[in-house]
Amino acid sequence: MIKKISRGIPANSASYILICGGIIFLVILLGIIPLHRYKSSRADEVNKIKDQIQEQKDLRAVYQLLDGTSKKKEVLSLPNPPKERLLRGRRG
Repeated sequence: MIKKISRGIPANSASYILICGGIIFLVILLGIIPLHRYKSSRADEVNKIKDQIQEQKDLRAVYQLLDGTSKKKEVLSLPNPPKERLLRGRRG
């Protein structure tokens, strides 16, 4: 069977097929595989950023709760009495 195939294909055509196959293999090896790896690493970075954004959204509610409680000032000391003039004869 192999003898039939080798008899049917001239030597020049076989060498052209091998050269073209080698070029296609090199394009795949040097072009497509690194591009695929680059895209997958970029996809991982995008997923990390999406997770960070979701975390920030989740923490926003906590921040608003804390910010609202910090704006409410509780009076812990007595208020100052209104200013009035003291008379000389009056004490205490």
